[in-house]
Amino acid sequence: MLSIETTKPKLTIEKPYQLTAGIKTGSFGLFNPYLQYQQRLSVDWAVIINAYTQNANGEYRYLASDGKTVTEQKRTGTEVAMQQVDGALIWDTDKNKLNIHINYFNSDRGVPGVVRPYTTPESGQKLYNRDLFLQGAYQHNWNSGLQLLISSKFAQNQLFYFDPDLQRTGKVLDQHFGQREYYQSAALAYNLMSNWTVSYSADVALNSLNANLANFRYPTRVTLLNVIATNLTLGDWTLQGNLLSADINETVKTGSTAPKHSILAPTVIATVKPFADKNLQFRAFYKYAYRAPTFNDQYYNYISNLNLQPEFARQYDVGLSYTKGFSGLFSYIGLTADAYYNYVTNKLVFIPTLYNGYTQNAGKVDIKGLDIGLKTAVDLPAAYKFALSANYSYQHALYADDQLSDYLNRLPYIPLHTIAFNAGLSKGDWGYITIKSSVHPDTTKTIPTRFM
Repeated sequence: MLSIETTKPKLTIEKPYQLTAGIKTGSFGLFNPYLQYQQRLSVDWAVIINAYTQNANGEYRYLASDGKTVTEQKRTGTEVAMQQVDGALIWDTDKNKLNIHINYFNSDRGVPGVVRPYTTPESGQKLYNRDLFLQGAYQHNWNSGLQLLISSKFAQNQLFYFDPDLQRTGKVLDQHFGQREYYQSAALAYNLMSNWTVSYSADVALNSLNANLANFRYPTRVTLLNVIATNLTLGDWTLQGNLLSADINETVKTGSTAPKHSILAPTVIATVKPFADKNLQFRAFYKYAYRAPTFNDQYYNYISNLNLQPEFARQYDVGLSYTKGFSGLFSYIGLTADAYYNYVTNKLVFIPTLYNGYTQNAGKVDIKGLDIGLKTAVDLPAAYKFALSANYSYQHALYADDQLSDYLNRLPYIPLHTIAFNAGLSKGDWGYITIKSSVHPDTTKTIPTRFM
């Protein structure tokens, strides 16, 4: 479960505004300045404005072989230019919370061409994104323990794909796609006791897709979600459960479309702190989850596949977390570890082909994994602080349908081992150096033979 909330300003009369600015740089021409401005308007009202731009040439070197000789080449057509600006208006009182958020994202990217022997890879292909969304949420708490949350969202995403020399036709390809989403959500929660909360929520989403293509289907999808949930705390135990009901219905203006789907998906979560040291916590969950095919999978021109079925997964996880603060050299140490098992049916996998590719249901998939994370910070002289985090992930994903030729082959593009490091040096409100590194030791081994 992932929950993200807009940063709420912590401003006072003595400090009515706050400005945060920084610059990130990195390999392949990365240049990424960013800015955040917070302003206190009154005791209850505040505004936040964020902006950033990111540019990179993406030109990395690689080895190419024609079967006889190996040459070093530079990847071209990989430039990126992105800009994003958003603002939030926030009202926060003891019993009421309101936020209104607007965001605009602009992206211009090159699409690298295919590498062929005896030729220089060149590509004038471009991909443009113009995305806008407006959303708002209102929350009210009553003294009786009843809580209400109402959320609304409108989003418009535009995608432009340009190919000046389409190899199959010799013509210029200029495709436009536009997707709109209207989303409304309402949730009620009630505290039956001080340690027991129950809730009900309902969401409805309306999505539509259009394009400048001949015989395009112009799909519209209506999704209705209903969830009942509970949260119970008994001493050192916390028990959570919910049941999701999902109904997905699609219509098109021309041609055929995917059938209607009705889904029930339960989740059960338990956490416990069994020892006197409450910094150590154990957790476990079972979740029956689903993922519906996206409009990209089903209707985007050459990669469309109307026969796709939703992906279903039975997910099991056991893990622990331990966090402890110190007064010595180390400020704290945080450790997390999780072992999980997922059994997936109708796994959605994108299969690349010579020109485009397509998404298909890969049948049954068996996934075993382990995630380990370590975080710490060191207090240095002159009020400097050094922060370090390391993460290791092991994921073994196999085709598990013995009726298919891929039986017991690993899924493509899923590394078996992943190691990531993140280090930073700061002083007060200033961050000086951040170093990130991610390693996939066996990436080339993750692709079954038939895809190599």
